[in-house]
Amino acid sequence: MSTEQDKLLYAKINLETAQIPWKELERFFAGGMVISVDENVDMIQVAQWMASDDVAAISCMLEKKRYRR
Repeated sequence: MSTEQDKLLYAKINLETAQIPWKELERFFAGGMVISVDENVDMIQVAQWMASDDVAAISCMLEKKRYRR
């Protein structure tokens, strides 16, 4: 079950997320700093796991190969 702090972090990340043109993302991609997740994965949730250093959740996603680099 999510705590209030988890819900606030999710909402904060969601508000900071937007579509951007490829030109703005391209340099991060070229630097190997872009991770793509399967279409059925909530990328806001993944960002929340990363922000929270949730190693268990990220490891589970990696084990299930639900990402692309």
